[in-house]
This record gives sequence, C-alpha cells and structure tokens, in this order.
Amino acid sequence: MRIQFESGSVLLVPAGAHRALAVMTARAPFIAFYGCDRDPEPAEIPVLCSGRPLFVIGVDRAAYSNGYWGPMVVRLPEHNLPTIPPIFHQNVFNGACSIIEPGVSTRLLVPREECIGLERQASWSREHVESRLTDHYEGRPNRWVEAMRVEL
Repeated sequence: MRIQFESGSVLLVPAGAHRALAVMTARAPFIAFYGCDRDPEPAEIPVLCSGRPLFVIGVDRAAYSNGYWGPMVVRLPEHNLPTIPPIFHQNVFNGACSIIEPGVSTRLLVPREECIGLERQASWSREHVESRLTDHYEGRPNRWVEAMRVEL
C-alpha cells in the first residue's frame, strides 16, 4: 500500500505504548504531530487536531509512503490545516544562521540566538519521528532534537 502526501491526510503513528496523529500540511514534506492517548474515532480527529501540535517537521517520504503508519484515517479540510512555523538553517562551515519561512524563497540571515527554539531544516526518518514521539510521552529529551539544536 503506497501512501501519497495529500494535504489534510491524517495518519495514526505508533509511539511506543502511545499513539500520535500525523497531519499532512499544505506543503510537503511538513507534517504536524498531535498527541492522543488511544486510537481515536474518526469523528474525534478534527477536535484532537484543532489545538497546537506537539511539533511540525519535515518528514522523509519513506516514513509514511510504505504504509507503516497505516492508511489515511480521515482527511481534514484545507481551512483546518496547521500552519508551518519558520525553521532555521546553520552553515556547517562558518556557523552562520538563517531563518526560512516555508513556501518563501528567501532566507533571512540572523544572529544564532534568534534560532533558539526553532526546528532545524531537516528531513526526519520514520524511526527518528517515532523515537521523538516516544520520548515526548515518556518525558525525556530526544537525542535527535538535542543534536539538531542551533550551535551558539
């Protein structure tokens, strides 16, 4: 079963003993993740996905396309899709930082401190997404999040 990226598609992601809802945003490869403590009924999903997501990150197509996260559970209307927050890029050679607004072709060079709290430009694998969700539920730091923080 091949899963295509379709805006508003909601998938149920395993996270250890827990679950999370993955909502495909208006722009690939960004997916918003929402917490849920059980397998929700389809009618509950729009309510569960109406608040602030746990995080919004770029996800590698292989994470969902092979069907490991199952088929689409429900599809949210366009006006219910989460916004994609700014992300940052840090040059590996000189440490210079820029903020990227997804969907906008320009980068804004900024002091490194302005990137604190932003997600790094990256494409997350299925295993890393699931470990991040599991760590969230178990209340511990995630090694991949820590490794991708801005270097001051």
